[in-house]
Amino acid sequence: MASVRRDFGSGLLNIVLCGKIQKMFDRFALTALIAADKFADEAGLSRADLDKALRANRIFAIELSGKSYVPAFFLDTRYERRHLHSICRVLGNLTGGSKLQFFTTPKGSLSGRTPLDALADRSVAAVRCTAHGFVER
Repeated sequence: MASVRRDFGSGLLNIVLCGKIQKMFDRFALTALIAADKFADEAGLSRADLDKALRANRIFAIELSGKSYVPAFFLDTRYERRHLHSICRVLGNLTGGSKLQFFTTPKGSLSGRTPLDALADRSVAAVRCTAHGFVER
């Protein structure tokens, strides 16, 4: 079991990672966010191309403190961009936070894997079906 220590003086919650918490932390590492401008540079996109991809729901961004951030997994070579884009289109106009939750949360319909894990295994049809179910809820 993970041990948790609360430091009430500073308002911080310190977590000592072990077991299941470590696995959750590893999944969280996949959700690293990159500032939209930096993402565009690393992806080889102009800002106009990035805006077009966002409007077309091929990718998504998270708004934090008035700035846009794109999940780093869009740059990860384990995933084919076209597969990520097709799943994002299925997720449509859901919020960026909901889309991030979809991609990083294990799903029973994917045998307990996250959609990202399933996409790395090229299980695109299964992820697409799961995405349709997620949108309908």
